[in-house]
Amino acid sequence: MHDADTLELTVTDKFYSTESRYSGEPLPEFCIPESWYGTNEFDNISIYEKLEINNGPGYMTTRFSSNNIFYYELRDGYYFDSISVRHIGDTLINGNQLNEAFKIAKDSQNGIDWFIKAANRGIISFGDRDSSKIWEQIQ
Repeated sequence: MHDADTLELTVTDKFYSTESRYSGEPLPEFCIPESWYGTNEFDNISIYEKLEINNGPGYMTTRFSSNNIFYYELRDGYYFDSISVRHIGDTLINGNQLNEAFKIAKDSQNGIDWFIKAANRGIISFGDRDSSKIWEQIQ
């Protein structure tokens, strides 16, 4: 690790599918829509996010590097297995207009323990407990 002051994470892989339905006996079959993306790793940090929609609310999985996994429903007040979600709404952070922003936090002793995600900009900030750094999107 070279203790960078700027991380450059680039989406290196992505997937998006739509729901498909097939009729047949005894029950119709369908494929659940999903989407995901993954970034390169830089200074021991990478991001993988996945959305799964399964007959109800969509569940998100956000993984930083290999061991900081957040599995949650993107709605205000969500709390399960030490992960909490707080709706921030539309706001301005570091001169960037954010739409429908949420702060997702995890009770953790190490690694990434929170991040802020906005509908129009994706993950715009996260905190790394190991380095005591707060990373903010600059583009």
